[in-house]
Amino acid sequence: MTSGSYYRDRLISTAQSDDYQERASAGPQLAAFAGDIVVDSALVQLLLDVEDSDVTSETVQALLARRDEVGMRLVAEALASDESKRHWLDFSLGVVLKSTDESSWIEAVCRSLTGDQDEVVRRGARELLDRLAAPDFGSAADKDHPVGGTPEGVSTWLIEPWEPGI
Repeated sequence: MTSGSYYRDRLISTAQSDDYQERASAGPQLAAFAGDIVVDSALVQLLLDVEDSDVTSETVQALLARRDEVGMRLVAEALASDESKRHWLDFSLGVVLKSTDESSWIEAVCRSLTGDQDEVVRRGARELLDRLAAPDFGSAADKDHPVGGTPEGVSTWLIEPWEPGI
């Protein structure tokens, strides 16, 4: 076993930890190994983590930071997967994408992914394209928009600009 595969295997194990901080730490580190079928499965599970938003947020940010089809494919796959588990993913995507000026490369990659062999990935890519095209994408004020609304009990101060005296 090479040191790289040992490290990867340890990260996959950490990604399944009961400790949310360990899972949140594993996501960005595993993102470097994306493209490996076992790693990809672990990353999708981290994107769909229902216990803590940090796990999802850290993983989304790391996969988008790759700026490639491999990372975006995993985000699209997770987005179109289990709807009951994706509330943190919806929220994290709204925050991350709203705070970056990188929608053009994301749009280009998603357009490419609409021709992917996997129907789940195609569906997720189309959903991301629809969200990016929405004029109010990521708006916390739009409670009916899947990204604009916040999961129950989550403060919108995370995504709305703070202004003193309000």
